[in-house]
Amino acid sequence: MEQLLHYVWKHKLFPLSPLSTTDHRQVEVIDPGLHNRNAGPDFFNAKIKIAGTLWVGNVEIHDKASDWFLHAHDKDERYDNVILHVCGNIDTEARNSKGAPLTQMQLDIPENVFKHYQELLTIDQYPPCYQIIPSLTKLTVHSWMSALQTERLSQKTEAIEERVRRCNGDWENAYFVTLARNYGFGINGDAFEQWALKLPLRAVDHHRDDLFQIEAIFMGQAGLLELNTIPERYQKDALNDGYFAQSLTLRVAMLKDGDASVIEDVKSIMKETDGLDVLMQTVSSHNWVKGICSGGFEQLICVLDKKYSLDMVCANSLEIKDGKLTGKVDKRIVDATVKREGVLDLQQKSNVESSQIIVLGDGANDLKMIEAASLGIAYHAKPLVQQTAPFCINHSDLSAVALLLELNS
Repeated sequence: MEQLLHYVWKHKLFPLSPLSTTDHRQVEVIDPGLHNRNAGPDFFNAKIKIAGTLWVGNVEIHDKASDWFLHAHDKDERYDNVILHVCGNIDTEARNSKGAPLTQMQLDIPENVFKHYQELLTIDQYPPCYQIIPSLTKLTVHSWMSALQTERLSQKTEAIEERVRRCNGDWENAYFVTLARNYGFGINGDAFEQWALKLPLRAVDHHRDDLFQIEAIFMGQAGLLELNTIPERYQKDALNDGYFAQSLTLRVAMLKDGDASVIEDVKSIMKETDGLDVLMQTVSSHNWVKGICSGGFEQLICVLDKKYSLDMVCANSLEIKDGKLTGKVDKRIVDATVKREGVLDLQQKSNVESSQIIVLGDGANDLKMIEAASLGIAYHAKPLVQQTAPFCINHSDLSAVALLLELNS
C-alpha cells in the first residue's frame, strides 16, 4: 500500500474532499517534490501550503504513522526537515530527533485509483511510450534507437570536453575525473566529480605505491577524516607536538626520490584563501608587521612571501639534493611550540606590544600560538580549535578580519 500512496502523492491523485492535517489545518499541495528512491525522505523539496503558509521541505510517506518509529526516523537527523508526514492511517503522533511533533496528514486513496492499483504501479516503472512500441515498424524502432544512441554519445563527448577544459587541457586528469564520476553510479555522480576535480592527480600519483596514503588522501578530501570521526584518545594524541612531528616525518619520507620539479606543479594549482589579498592590503596600509607560521613548506609559502612581502615565514623546509627530494626536512620541524615561538619572536624583533598580537589558525597545532595572542581567531577551524579559541569565523572569508581591524584601528 505504501507504494500506492507514493504514486498518489507523486501524481496528485487526491480525493475530491479538501486535504487537511490531523489538527484540521487546510493543506494545498503546490508541488509534491522530487521522488527519492534512495536513503532519506521519500520526496525532496516539496512545496505545500498549510493553513495559508507556504512550506518548502521534504515529505515522508508511510502506511501507518507508527512506521515512523519502526524505521527509527525519530532518531535520524536527516528527517528533521520533513514538513509533512503523509500516512494511510494516523495511528499515533510522530516526533523528529529534536523531539518536535510532526505535521501529519491522512491521505485516503480514491476508489477508482485503488481499483487499478497494480496497473498504475506497473505503468509508473516504464516510459510513457511503452504501450505504443509494439505497434511501430522495426525500421522506425531501429532508427529511433540509433538517433538516441547518437544523442547520448554526443552528450558524453560534450561532458568529457568540458572536464578537459576545467582540467586545463590535461587529459589524464580529465580521465580521472570521468572515472570518479562513473564510480558515483548516477546517484552520487555529481558529488564524485566535484571531489575528483579538487584532487591534483599528480599529488595522488606520487603515492601510487602506498594504498594507505591514497586512501587517506581520498577519504580526507571527502570529509571522512573529520575530528568527530576519530576516537577521543587519538584526538588527544594529536595535540602533542611529538605526534605532529612523527606524522610529518612519515609523510615527508613518502616523497623520497621524487622529482623536485613537482613543487612547481603544486605552485601552479595553489589557491589563496579567499579574502587574503584584502587582509594583506589592510595590514600593509597601516604598516603593521605580518608573518606566517605554518606546518607546510617554505618552498610553497615563498609564493605568498614574494607577493605580500611578509616580515616572517616560519615553516618546514624540504631537503633537496641533485634535483631530488630526499624524504627529509632540513630544518627544525614546525610544530605547535615552534609556531608559538615564531609569533613571539616576531613580536620581540618588531617591538610590538603583547596586546597587539593577532593570530588566526584552523588546526590543533595552531592552539599554542592562538593562546599567545591578545586576539586569537579560529578561522573555519576544526571543532576542537573552535571550542578553545576565544573568537571564531565560520561563514565569511579573511576580508571580515580586515574589516574588523579597520574598525578598531
